[in-house]
Amino acid sequence: MSKVVTDISMSLDGYVTAVGADFQHGLGVGGELLHRWVEDGNTEADRQILAATFADSGSVIMGRNTFDVVDGPDGWSDEMGYGATEDPTNPPPIFVVTHAEPESVRLAGRFTFVTDGVASAVREARGAAGDRDVFVMGGAGVIDQCIAEGLADEVRIHLSPVLLGGGTRLFANAASGPTALQIERVVDTPTATHLTYRLAPPEPRRPGWYGRCAVLGRTLDDSYPWAIRRDITAVTVARLSANALYRFAGPFLAVIARGLDVSIAELGVAITIAELCGLTSPFIGRFVDGVPRRRSMTMGLTGVATGALVVAASPHVVMFTVGLFALSMSKIVFDVGMGSWITDHVAFERRGRVVGLTETSWALGLLVGVSTMGLVTAVASWQWGYATGALAVAVMAVVVWRRIDRDVVGGGDPVAADDVAIVPPTGGGVGPVAVAVIDAAARIPLAGWLGVAAVLSMSAASQSLFVTFGAWLEDEFGIEAAVLSAITFGLGALELTASALSTARTDRWGKERSVIGGAMMMMLAALTFTAAEHRLVVGMILVGVFIAGFEFAIVSVIPIGGDLVPGQPGRGLGYVIAAATLGRSITTIPATRLYESSGIGACALLGAGFALCVALAMTLRLRLVGSGRARRT
Repeated sequence: MSKVVTDISMSLDGYVTAVGADFQHGLGVGGELLHRWVEDGNTEADRQILAATFADSGSVIMGRNTFDVVDGPDGWSDEMGYGATEDPTNPPPIFVVTHAEPESVRLAGRFTFVTDGVASAVREARGAAGDRDVFVMGGAGVIDQCIAEGLADEVRIHLSPVLLGGGTRLFANAASGPTALQIERVVDTPTATHLTYRLAPPEPRRPGWYGRCAVLGRTLDDSYPWAIRRDITAVTVARLSANALYRFAGPFLAVIARGLDVSIAELGVAITIAELCGLTSPFIGRFVDGVPRRRSMTMGLTGVATGALVVAASPHVVMFTVGLFALSMSKIVFDVGMGSWITDHVAFERRGRVVGLTETSWALGLLVGVSTMGLVTAVASWQWGYATGALAVAVMAVVVWRRIDRDVVGGGDPVAADDVAIVPPTGGGVGPVAVAVIDAAARIPLAGWLGVAAVLSMSAASQSLFVTFGAWLEDEFGIEAAVLSAITFGLGALELTASALSTARTDRWGKERSVIGGAMMMMLAALTFTAAEHRLVVGMILVGVFIAGFEFAIVSVIPIGGDLVPGQPGRGLGYVIAAATLGRSITTIPATRLYESSGIGACALLGAGFALCVALAMTLRLRLVGSGRARRT
């Protein structure tokens, strides 16, 4: 029966490449010392091990980084040989794990590109290998994930007697805890110690509280990366708590304004100032692309909790604005880090489902978080509501730090390290430059800008009613904080339903069409609301439909953001968040002033106009990308 074997040379200090890996130095500067056992002068034992590997290879799996090296100008050739076989006329099929196929391939016909995860690559490679073995030759990220997901049967390490002092480390993400291995074979030669381990089945253990609560991961099948399935619940609950703090001010605008002794319009100015921090999102995205995902998410949550405590302690509107600004900016850091974490792991075509699961946190933030904070407000004060939310976020910051694997700079996923295309930098020389550091060259096409425009208009439409419906309920019908919490709970339930529907259908219906459908629902609900603003039940049903339409549309559009700037998920998501922020900030002041001067019907008309803009922008985008879907965005 065929086995899946990870096979790689490693230094004594745990590196599989040295520092400075690029087209000319695939193993890094000085990394060729790892392969002395392969070169001339090796022993008979070394040669037998190499020959047996070639003979047993039914198929080969590699990551994108490894492919970029072997298919590069100084890679495999007739002169230097082909690393996967002794016989270049009969090479085994090679499967490359990547998020996107390369535009051109020098060694065309030798490679099959797999864009939906390493588990899918293993399935295809097993089918192609027949009775022979599947060899995972690197890089480190693909090997780590094969081990982490239980896909590997054997681990072979050719331990070279050399210290590299830096480079690409093996096993950095191979396990979140102890993993048993059985020693199968040890062959010692002057140039390497050849180690073969068999992965032992994990010992059964009772699931802890987290394992029993990881419900979201169970909705994803084994084709999704293990890290996503394991940690999506923790990340989503963390975002739920942050979203609750972020969304609390809208429904309780009148209560907070009364507590700070300011008008609704004046508090609207404070919220607008806080929202403007979102314009820094592209720069925050660059920062997030340069740090480990776990660190960026934890930093963001810590900042959200700190900002909320400042808000809770605010004696006046200025301090309230400062705290809300810090809260909002920190939430951007978390959101971009989370979105980049997802983009690192999941291909665009399958990302809608994962994003949809995490986006339930937006609805649940209203359903659970804001409702709970509202009840605290009814019993104590809005300040204690914020303090309660801050405590929840602080707890989740600790959970995220403990749950998410320690990752490398610019990507938390084991595959990500191998799935970043190596390109020559501008200027002289050739270096290992990840796409994520290309700046001016990464231009957003027109279809991408239409997506950004749709997000801006969508957020503006939503804000027109979201920041005014709480004041409308209090002024028109005398609704108090406790009842408002119950109404907020109901709206959250509608949002959750819309988010679940988007999660289940968006990848099938198409992201652009789903956004258009949600925008049309918003527009029709807002227009109908203008004739029912004095009727509580009908009016609230229409507000619920409006908000549900927004939730369906926004969940559908977010996956586009991760691919907005090729190779820079953090920056692309930063543009999306900046657009959403700009949409909210340009609407908050006009909406609150319209409400005070003309009533909520005028706010509904404003929302309907923005919703129409969403539908138009997405219709144009669909026409641009519909044919062949080159999907540069």
